[in-house]
Amino acid sequence: FDNSPTEELKAAGISAARVPSYSPGSIAEYAVTQIMALAKNTHMSYVMTKKADFEITNMQCLLLENKTCGVIGTGLIGKKCATKISSLVEKVLCFDVYPDNEWIKTIPNASYADMDTVLRNSDFISIHVPLLQETHHLINEEAFAKMKNNVVLVNTSRGEIVHMPSLIKALEAKKLWGVALDVFEGEKKYIFHDKSKAGFRDDPDLARLAQFEHVILSSHIAFYTDQAVDQITAKTLENFMGFVGKGIKDEKAFICPLECL
Repeated sequence: FDNSPTEELKAAGISAARVPSYSPGSIAEYAVTQIMALAKNTHMSYVMTKKADFEITNMQCLLLENKTCGVIGTGLIGKKCATKISSLVEKVLCFDVYPDNEWIKTIPNASYADMDTVLRNSDFISIHVPLLQETHHLINEEAFAKMKNNVVLVNTSRGEIVHMPSLIKALEAKKLWGVALDVFEGEKKYIFHDKSKAGFRDDPDLARLAQFEHVILSSHIAFYTDQAVDQITAKTLENFMGFVGKGIKDEKAFICPLECL
């Protein structure tokens, strides 16, 4: 919804439809993959060995099976992430404003906790909350101060949830083991475009972030799997057929249905 100009659509008399959910497992898998990549220094090893550098002095990894993973937000994606990571770590701590107390029982080593507890006790933290007024810059200087040293942070939700200057400050203080951002503040002018010639010259924060060896930036591709594309295509066609009256109309899929005009 944060990418939809709803009021402008209403004013213009335009009805718009969305794809409410597509392959939450794709994004969850990507989050788990990035946790593994950072914990095992896969990204570093890949770059070094391409240059015939097989030195291991700075390549010690983290073991997952005695660690705790925090999952912030247990909607469809967060639940998938918690389920997938639960078999790799000792404990999963989840936070959600609206906890699903029945679902959490399905994961033997998972439990709900308050936000402070998740921040203070997690070795890995994966963010899966929507961008709302309450979640804007949720991960800020205060949140970083509460985290354990050498924490791994992964964000596949919305860039504005992590306050960039606070993240850079935490990285400079060597607070974090590593960070993976599939989304980041100011991403819109970069995502899905080749900006390699200009680089980050107009974005000093992003330029600084890209300098850290243990930061993985990716181009909003966590969702981009074969299943997700199939589901997006099918739902888009379903929305169109419902709109023109040749199929069942899913009212939840319409950001601004005709009734609101």
